[in-house]
Amino acid sequence: MWGMKVKIYKDIYTEEYLRKIGLNERQIKAVMYVKENGRITNKEYQEINKCFRNTATNDLTDLVEKGILKPSGKKGKGSYYVIAHYLHIGLTKIKLVELRQNLRNIKTKRKKEV
Repeated sequence: MWGMKVKIYKDIYTEEYLRKIGLNERQIKAVMYVKENGRITNKEYQEINKCFRNTATNDLTDLVEKGILKPSGKKGKGSYYVIAHYLHIGLTKIKLVELRQNLRNIKTKRKKEV
């Protein structure tokens, strides 16, 4: 028999909370985009906010400094940003959405076994 230890965090990144901590509307839109799509590139930031590259870079850097986003580690083309807080299960990082889907799959399998 095996066990699993999971820490579940409440999604604090609501538009209301993001406004309270002083994010601008572009940054709020970007965080919502990342929550929906899993990641954002500088180019995507520019497109969804209709802004210049320097503005996107400055805003994304600010989100990283505030601990909301985390850079992928790649530089230049191919780099992207993700929400900084992930759940850790063993050595694997899993987004909350993926965890929910995995839990649904486990429940479905258990129902079939019974």
